[in-house]
Order: sequence, then structure tokens, then C-alpha cells
Amino acid sequence: MAVVLFLHARVKREVRRIAPKFVGAAPVVLWRHRTILSVTLWRTLESMYAMGEAQSHILAARVPHRLGIRTTSGLFPYGGDWKNLLFEATVPDVDPLHEREDDPETDSSTPTRKGQKS
Repeated sequence: MAVVLFLHARVKREVRRIAPKFVGAAPVVLWRHRTILSVTLWRTLESMYAMGEAQSHILAARVPHRLGIRTTSGLFPYGGDWKNLLFEATVPDVDPLHEREDDPETDSSTPTRKGQKS
């Protein structure tokens, strides 16, 4: 696992240099399960493909197989504002990775339920 964590840090530096819409990355380590989850954030789905231009990523992607490490991958797009998803609130759905201007009329600190007036 130490090798994978080392490679993660090394790849992240190069990807940050070549991919302007890369937001960040962090490994989540589950030692008891011998599992590492690599979480990366990108401003757009298309910008994620820039990671394939990083030579260190290409080389590092081959290492786990050579060491007998099984890997999987998944993409999870932005699903909406948490208040809308969890509580069916009526708040503006603004992607958190894009800047927004606060609008006092639409930026309420107390969300309302669908069908209710505030």
C-alpha cells in the first residue's frame, strides 16, 4: 500500500501542472481492508481526460497489476444540492465547483420543502 500511496502523491503533482481544471485529489486509506480509494475532483468531466497526458499517471497505472493488486474505478458526477437531494428543499441548485454570486432573493439560509412557501 505504501507504493501506491507514494505513486498517488507523485502523479498528483504532475497532473496539477498539466491539467488546469484539476481541483484536487486525496487518498482515503482503509488499512484494515487493505484498500485505497483515490478521490479526485475535476471542474468538468472533459478535463478529467487530461490526466491521461501525464506520463507519471500512465506509468503508475501499470504498477498495481505488476504487484498483483486488483483495481477498480468509478465516476460519480455532481448530483445536486444536498438540501434538495436529502430534504426535497427548494433551494437553487448551483454546482459547487463553479463560482456564484450571492443573490439575497434566491440564497435563503432556511430552505423550504417542495410545495411550501417560505
